[in-house]
Amino acid sequence: MISLEGSSRFTLVDDIPWGTHFCLFYESKEDLIDILVPYFKEGLENNEYCMWVTSEPLNKKEAERAIRNAIPDFDKYLKRKQIEIISYTEWYLLNNEFDSDRVLDGWVDKCNLAQENGFEGLRLTGNTFWLEKKDWNDFRDYEEEVNRVIGNYRVKAICTYSLEKCGPFELLDVIKNHQFALIRRDGTWESFKSMEQIELERKLKESEERYRTLISNIPGAVYRCDENWKMLFISDPFLEICGYPKSDFIGDGAKTFNSIMHPDDIQMVEEIASDCINKKIPIDVDYRIIHADGTIRYIHDRAQGIFNENNKLVWYDGVYFDITEKKETELKVEESKNHYETIINNLGDPMHVIDRNYKIILTNDTLKKW
Repeated sequence: MISLEGSSRFTLVDDIPWGTHFCLFYESKEDLIDILVPYFKEGLENNEYCMWVTSEPLNKKEAERAIRNAIPDFDKYLKRKQIEIISYTEWYLLNNEFDSDRVLDGWVDKCNLAQENGFEGLRLTGNTFWLEKKDWNDFRDYEEEVNRVIGNYRVKAICTYSLEKCGPFELLDVIKNHQFALIRRDGTWESFKSMEQIELERKLKESEERYRTLISNIPGAVYRCDENWKMLFISDPFLEICGYPKSDFIGDGAKTFNSIMHPDDIQMVEEIASDCINKKIPIDVDYRIIHADGTIRYIHDRAQGIFNENNKLVWYDGVYFDITEKKETELKVEESKNHYETIINNLGDPMHVIDRNYKIILTNDTLKKW
């Protein structure tokens, strides 16, 4: 019921996406240090809030010593309260009792608090060496629930299990309730996936392919951006509409989209977006951008704010359409109309224009004076 994939430690803990929930089977404290120290080092460098719940064979003091050795300026992160290293008795077993609802709600609260304090999300690990046989079924159900809901939050989680304390049935339970599992074999870290996870990934891939087909047929640029207008995803038509490659707007140090808005339209767009977000209605607005070639383009932007369970805006999903040709036609019609009205008004004789139903649609200034 499992699939084995060889992989190095670094590819397994680097660039982990939000919503990842996996487990580590270890034999010694060295195994834990080998994975968890670089795991947290990356999180601290990426402005993530880190939480390390320890248990034997690697206690709280040993964990802090190991991470200090790897991060010379570790005190900087402690000072800004970006990492918390605690014992399992302070998290899993309050009053010597494991309460799955309390623990799961606690992770969600930590994640929300981290984001409110300006961190990107929550990166965590919890060691289960303390787990007794009597608690196994409750903890298994708890892990199943974590695996089900974690994709809804900006959380990355490693659950660590001692091989010494896991029998064959416990191993299968653990692998089933995580996206994948790590284990060291012949000096190399390898990953295991349950058949359920493999099937889930297959269905997800099919869903993503259908989604890509759908957005490829939309005559506009589909996008997702965070609350600060930093792009998280942009579809291919973006290049044609704006003249910039997608890579200019995605990733560290990238431009935000409002950096190419016409300066005279930025305040108007921000006010409309703010009003729509407060009312939780779609944003529907036209504005100008400055194309990469320096020309002015008109954009129709329709977006929907996406909120978390605390009604906090987490991102926008939307689509841009290039309406330059339509706008230019409207401007020419308006210009022609104004020119026509000027000629009519400058005539010395009174005059009015009627439509086919004999309804007056225009009266010149001379007639108005009569």
